[in-house]
Amino acid sequence: MTLFREFTEWVAYQGAQLAVADVEEQSTAEDVKRMETMSAARNSGAKTVTAAKAAIWEDSAYIDARDAHFKAQAYQKMLRGIYEATEKKQVLLSRELTRRVGREPRDSRNGKWNA
Repeated sequence: MTLFREFTEWVAYQGAQLAVADVEEQSTAEDVKRMETMSAARNSGAKTVTAAKAAIWEDSAYIDARDAHFKAQAYQKMLRGIYEATEKKQVLLSRELTRRVGREPRDSRNGKWNA
């Protein structure tokens, strides 16, 4: 049971890390939106909307913000996969432990009366 408790603590730790990754991903998404808005305001004098949008991609700060958002999103997705797989393993272990602990009295009674 000590190992199961430690495993459960690791699942909780992974859940906390996933929450941090979610917040980071949302924060970087907001940074990208802010950069888009600021760049659109700077380029409002462009002749066409397409030209204004193209000017956004020339901004190095915007490109850096997009890269940071992509990395945060990839990290968050990776952690989510690890967390969900570990959580499923925890449920399986819990079910197996419950099954074995619930079977124990029957097994010992059988052992007494059978050769």
